Amino acid sequence: LQTHVRDGELVARVGGEEFAWLMPETDERHACLAADRLRAVVESMPFDTVGTLTISAGAASSEPLCTGSELMRWADEALYCAKE
Repeated sequence: LQTHVRDGELVARVGGEEFAWLMPETDERHACLAADRLRAVVESMPFDTVGTLTISAGAASSEPLCTGSELMRWADEALYCAKE
C-alpha cells in the first residue's frame, strides 16, 4: 500500500486488517478510483501460501464541519457496504 501513496497522503493501520488512506485534495470519486487501482494490484500479486487475495475498500469525503470521528464512521460504513 505504501508504494501507491502520493506525496502528502498518509496510510495508517486502524484495525487488525484495516487501513486508512488519507488523500487530501481528493474527491470521493478519485479516492474510489485509487482504491480500485490498488485492488487490482493486490489481486494480481501472487501469494504462495494462500493464493489470490482481494481487498474491500470504502471511501468517504470530509464535509467542512465534520469531525475525524464522523469521517471514520462514514468510511467504515462504506467499507461494510463494499464487503457485502
